[in-house]
Amino acid sequence: MVKWIVIAALCILIFVLLLRAALFRPQKETFEPMEKPQLNEKEETERLARLIRCKTVSSRDPALVDEAEFEKFRALLIELFPKVHATCTRELINGGLLYHWAGKTAQEPGILMAHYDVVPVDEAGWNVDPFAGIVKDGSLWGRGTLDTKCSLFGILEAAEKLIGEGFVPEHDLYFSFGCDEEVEGKAARAIVETLKARQIHPAFVLDEGGTIVTDFLPGVKMPLAVIGVGEKGQVDLELTLRGKSGHAAYPPRHTLIGRMSRIVRRVENRQFRMKMTPPVRQLIDVLGRTLPFPIRIILANTGFFMPLIKLVCRFVPIGGALMRTTIAFTQTQGSLASNVLPDRVTAVANFRLAEGETVEGVVAHVKKAARCTDLEMRVLKGNLATPNSPAEGPHWQRIKNAVHATWPDTLVAPYLMFMCSDSSQFCAICDHVYRFSPMVCTNEQVASIHSNNEHITTENITQIIEFYEYLIRQS
Repeated sequence: MVKWIVIAALCILIFVLLLRAALFRPQKETFEPMEKPQLNEKEETERLARLIRCKTVSSRDPALVDEAEFEKFRALLIELFPKVHATCTRELINGGLLYHWAGKTAQEPGILMAHYDVVPVDEAGWNVDPFAGIVKDGSLWGRGTLDTKCSLFGILEAAEKLIGEGFVPEHDLYFSFGCDEEVEGKAARAIVETLKARQIHPAFVLDEGGTIVTDFLPGVKMPLAVIGVGEKGQVDLELTLRGKSGHAAYPPRHTLIGRMSRIVRRVENRQFRMKMTPPVRQLIDVLGRTLPFPIRIILANTGFFMPLIKLVCRFVPIGGALMRTTIAFTQTQGSLASNVLPDRVTAVANFRLAEGETVEGVVAHVKKAARCTDLEMRVLKGNLATPNSPAEGPHWQRIKNAVHATWPDTLVAPYLMFMCSDSSQFCAICDHVYRFSPMVCTNEQVASIHSNNEHITTENITQIIEFYEYLIRQS
C-alpha cells in the first residue's frame, strides 16, 4: 500500500512540474507604436563625435583633471543644443549639470541621467586616436562613445528636436549630468542635496545601466534588454599582518606573505550563502519562458530545483554574482625589495554586497573565515545595496514601452547591477530608480568599456535618440 502511495505521489509531482513548465511561456506584450523620427545618421554621428573630442578625463587627484576640457565640453553643449538652452534652465553644481525643462505640471517630475567624464586611456592599446571621434567600419570610435556621452547626447538631441516641434512634456523633466561619476565623486550627491532642499521628489529616475544583448544565454534567440532595478553594495576591506623584517636568506618557516596567502584562501573558500532575491526571480521569469522545454522544467519550478540552481551558480561567475555577496581579492603589498622580508603585509578584498548584507556582516564573515587572532581589518569603503525599484507600474512600463518602440521583438527584464553608478544617490529622494543604457552591445563592445577601442555603431546613435524621444513623449 505504501509503495503505491509513493508511486502516486511521484506521478503527481512529475505531472505538476511538467504542467508548470508547459504553461511557462512568454507573455504577450502590447505597446503603442511610435512614428520614427526623421534622423540623419551621418549628421548625428558627427555631432556626437564633437563631444567625444573633449578630453573630459576624471581623476581622484584634482591636479590631473584638465578643467579646460570640461569647460570646453559644457560650452559645446550650448552651441549644439541652442533650443534646449533657450527653453531649459541650466545650473552648474559641483561641476555637474542640472537642466530643468518645465512641463505642464511640476508634480511627479522625471529625471534622465548620464555623465560626461570618462576614464583614462592607454593610447598604445587603441587602433585609433581615442579622442579624435573617428568614424570607421560603421562605428564611431572613442572614449565615452558607450560610457556615457552617447546617452547624454541622446537625451539632449531628443529634447532639442521636440522643443523645435513645440512639444511640452506633461510633467517637469530634469536632466542630471555628472562630471565625476568614474571616480565616485561629489557632483551627483550635490545635485541630490539641491533637489532635496527644493523639496523636489522625482517620480522616476533613469541612469546608465544594462544594455541590449544578443547572446546573453544559449537558447535565448531574442535580443534581451536588461534594466537595473537595484545596485549591489560595495565594501573594500584591507587585511593586515605585522611581523619582524629581516633578510630573505634565512626566512621563518611561514613568512607574512605565506600566512596572508593562507588567510586569502580560507576567505575565498568560505563564500557567502546564495539567495534568490526579487530581481533575480524576475529575470529568471522573463528569460526562462523563452528557453527549451527541459530547462523550463527547472526554471518554472525554482523552489523545487533550488539546490541544483545553486550548484550551477557555484561554477558560473555571473550566476554567483546575481545570487550572493561576492569576494574578490584585488590588491596585495609586501616588501619593496625581493631579498627583504616585509614587516607588514596587506591584502585588499572587494566585496559586492547582496541585498540585506551589511558592512559589519562582511567583517564578521572574514574574521570567522580567516581564523587568525593577529589579523587586523580596516574598512576602506562601505556602501550598502540600494533598495530595489519595482519591475511593474507606470514608470517601469514607460521605459519598457520605449524599448519596444525602438527595438521591436526585444525581451525586457529587470536585473541587479553589480557596478556602482551616480543613480544610487537618487534613491534618497525617489523610489523608482532605473538603470538602462539604450544601446545594443556585443560582448566585444562591453569589454571595450574602460578598456581599449570603445565604439558605438552609427545606427545605434540614432536609436538612442529615438528611445529618449519616445520616453520624453510619455513623460
